[in-house]
Formats: sequence, structure tokens, C-alpha cells
Amino acid sequence: LLVICVLMTSFIVIKESVVKIKNKNLDYYYIFNSVVITGGSGEKIIVPSIIGGKDVIKIEDEAFKSDSDLKELIISNGIKEIGDNAFSDCKKLVNVTVPASIKKLGKTPFEDSIYIKEFLYQGKYFSPADFLGNDYQKEMIVEFITPNNK
Repeated sequence: LLVICVLMTSFIVIKESVVKIKNKNLDYYYIFNSVVITGGSGEKIIVPSIIGGKDVIKIEDEAFKSDSDLKELIISNGIKEIGDNAFSDCKKLVNVTVPASIKKLGKTPFEDSIYIKEFLYQGKYFSPADFLGNDYQKEMIVEFITPNNK
């Protein structure tokens, strides 16, 4: 009987806590000890690798989709994932910097952002088409810079 009581009292339930926050030009939420970017506003967006002492791990699906102001995007080293269509259809976006730390890429996160002129990708895992979709081959005049062709 004593063994059963000890086992029953040691059961712990951990619930996910999500608090949405808007700070400066970014919207995000905390999930456990990490941060997920959900959107933002401004002509220049710098996605930092740390917010409030916690690692930024992901830019959520469609976070900046159809943003009508975004011209320049810099994603800091340390961020691991860009979600599906995160920056698709951003008509004014012309300069993009993506770090080598990105290991998971959603479905064509920059598709239909057809005015990108310079795309600096600091890694080696993904191709231009992975980021830009079919537009990379058809309509875009992009300088896609990687560590191999700097």
C-alpha cells in the first residue's frame, strides 16, 4: 500500500504556457524556455536570436505573409526554423539574410516575394528553390549568395 501511494504522488503534469507579446516591431510568444516569432511590422526587420534571455527558435508559418512594408530582413544566427510561407507575397522585400543555423525550412517561405534582389544564405543545406519556390527560376532576378560563391 505504501508503494502505491508513493507512485501516485510523484506524477507531474507539465502544461504548455503560451503568452503572446508585441515588443518593438516583432510579435512573438514564449513556449517553455523558447520564443516563436509570429509576425511584426516595419521596413527593416531584424529577428534576434535571443529575446528576454530565451532562445528564438522559429519563425511561425505565415508570420509575415503579405507584409506590405517589409523591405529588408535579417534573421540572426541561432534560429533553427522558418515556417511555411513565412515571408511569402512580401511585394517590397528586396534584401534577405538567412543564417546557417536554419535546419528546418517550411514550404517555400519566400514564394511570391518576387522583388528580392539579394538573398544572402549563409548555410549549405538548402537551394534557392527551397526558399523561393518556382519563382526563382521564372521571374526573379536574384543574386543568391552562399558561402561558396561570396
